[in-house]
Amino acid sequence: MSDPGPVAAVFNAVVRLLNLRLTARALELEAQIAIETATTQHLKEDIR
Repeated sequence: MSDPGPVAAVFNAVVRLLNLRLTARALELEAQIAIETATTQHLKEDIR
């Protein structure tokens, strides 16, 4: 198999970059959910 041309290489780099950004956003949202869940649990314990 031959090496991809420059256009394909740029396209692949852009796809990898977008994938990294989506992964980072997913991790950010997961962390936010964990914080909100912990906060909710803490508030429930305070009410008891």
